[in-house]
Amino acid sequence: MHGSLSSGRSLTNTVQLSLSSASTTLSYDMHAMSFRRKLNNWAQACHVLVYYEPSVVGPQYNMQWQSVVLLDFQRGAGKIRYGAGWGSSKESAGEQAAISTLQQLGIP
Repeated sequence: MHGSLSSGRSLTNTVQLSLSSASTTLSYDMHAMSFRRKLNNWAQACHVLVYYEPSVVGPQYNMQWQSVVLLDFQRGAGKIRYGAGWGSSKESAGEQAAISTLQQLGIP
């Protein structure tokens, strides 16, 4: 562990998200897996394919990344659009899209 943190204490952060004009608070352990990894682990266990479609939006002087999660529940039958996320990097947009998708699926 780092610094004065004992190995028995859990370091927790709170993330404030604004999704579709609703504000949601999620708590997570900083040393736990990312939300993208959590979504991918769920999808693998359920035999669902996950696709991320990243794109750059906005004017050149203020570009942002957008990422959309598409899920294919029947492996080739068709992709269904789920969560979307925005961020200053491709990775942060993907993470936000994974959070949105997990919430829509009701996965804690």
